[in-house]
Amino acid sequence: MSEDKHYYSVPYHYTGKQVEVIYSERNVEIYNNNIRIAFHKRDRRNNGYTTSESHMPENHKWIMQWNPERIINMACKVGDNVKKVVETVLNSKEHPEQGFKVCLGIIHLNKKYGNERLDKACSRAIYLKYFSLKGIKNILENNMENVIEEDLFANNLPIHENIRGNQYYN
Repeated sequence: MSEDKHYYSVPYHYTGKQVEVIYSERNVEIYNNNIRIAFHKRDRRNNGYTTSESHMPENHKWIMQWNPERIINMACKVGDNVKKVVETVLNSKEHPEQGFKVCLGIIHLNKKYGNERLDKACSRAIYLKYFSLKGIKNILENNMENVIEEDLFANNLPIHENIRGNQYYN
């Protein structure tokens, strides 16, 4: 609702349809074709969301069982670095719920790779500032969790006639 800058849910099958919002000091009513489809207590928190679980499709209702603390506690059981990655992902989103799937995906990588490898992969992800499920999965798939950055560049370039060096550009 634009006056309060607050968002109220409607049943999912009305998504994208024209609705009329009528509000009073305490309530918000939403109508479609003069039929009331939603009723909420008015909430004046800016950029907040009021969502009724009954308005969600079945495949989205799982999110109501989750909260950031629960996901962070799951990450703690895997390792400190996993916890840091999960906290970073959740804090990077305007609404933490937007990061739940990514965080759960990262945590569940321990089923395939184990807690120790996942925690090391998350440590590397923190070093690289790469906080995505795909990035951490790539680290694990390529066995890169134990590689130290300095090792990658330890060897000098070989001497070759086509390598000019920094004097060439002066």
